[in-house]
Amino acid sequence: MGVFTDHPHTAITEKINSIIETDLEPDIELPELINTIKLQYSGAIEAARAIRKKLKYGQSKEQFKSLDLLNAMVVNGGRQLEELYNDRKLLERLKLSATDPQINTKLRKKIIILAISWNENFSDKKYYQGIAGLKKQIPTKSYKRKKSTTETGSSSNFMNDEAYNSRSRTNTSQNVDPNVKYKIPKINLQKESPKIKLLIAEASQASINLSNSLKSVNVAKGETSTDNVKATQYFDKSRIIRRKILHYLQLVDSEEFLGSLIHANEELVQALQQYTEYAAKITSHDSDDESLSSYESG
Repeated sequence: MGVFTDHPHTAITEKINSIIETDLEPDIELPELINTIKLQYSGAIEAARAIRKKLKYGQSKEQFKSLDLLNAMVVNGGRQLEELYNDRKLLERLKLSATDPQINTKLRKKIIILAISWNENFSDKKYYQGIAGLKKQIPTKSYKRKKSTTETGSSSNFMNDEAYNSRSRTNTSQNVDPNVKYKIPKINLQKESPKIKLLIAEASQASINLSNSLKSVNVAKGETSTDNVKATQYFDKSRIIRRKILHYLQLVDSEEFLGSLIHANEELVQALQQYTEYAAKITSHDSDDESLSSYESG
C-alpha cells in the first residue's frame, strides 16, 4: 500500500520527494517547485501532505531536510501558498514532533527554532496564521525549564534531555541517553560567542556581496549568474557560510544569538535564491542539461 494512496500524487509530490531523498539543494530547486505548486489546483495542500508524510515516516536525514524545504517554502512562497501554511494535519505533525520525547532531540529543537522564527516574521500576516501560531502550541518554556534542571551550570550541557527521559528510564534500563544515541554535539556558548558574532558579520557581508555582484550580470546579452566569475565565487562562499549558520542554529538556544542567526540565514537564502533566478533566465531557453549541480558540492 502506497503512502499517498487515494490522494493526489503529481509532479509536486515527485519533486518534493526527490529534493528530500537525494542530494538536491532545497534552495536551488525552490523556484521551480513553488511555480509548480502555484499552477496546480490544490497544489499547496498536496505539498503540505508530502512534507507531512516525510516528517512522519522519513528517515532522520529526510526529516531534517523536510524542515529545511518547508522553511524555504514559508519564507519564499507568499500568499499563494496560504493553504500550506494553514494545513491542519501538517501543523499537528509539527507540534507532535516538537513535543514527543521519543523524537530525535535535534529534530525537536529545530522545529522549535523554526516556530520561533515563523512567529517573529509572519505573525502580522493573516494568511500565515497557522504556521505563525505554531510557537504558541509548543511548550518551549517548559522545554527549557526541564532542560536547565539537569545542567551543571555550564551552557555546554544545553542539549541534555534528562528531564524528558528520566521517567521512562525508571520503567526500562534499555533506554539510551539521546546525547549518546544521536551523538549530539555540545557547545560552550561562552567560548563560541566570538566565533558566532564573527560568523553573523561574515554572513551579512556575504549576502550583500552576492547581491551586489549580481547587478553586474548582463542579462540583456544572455549572461547568467553562472557565467559571472565573481558572482559564482560569492555564491560558493555564501553557501559555505550558510552551512555554518545552520550548524549553530541547531546548537544555540540563547536569545542573544538566535534571532541574529535566523536573520542571517534568511538574508543568505534571499541572495542565494536571487543567484539561482539569474541562472534560470537562460536555462529556460536552452536545452542544455547543464545545471547548478556543479556548485552544490562547493
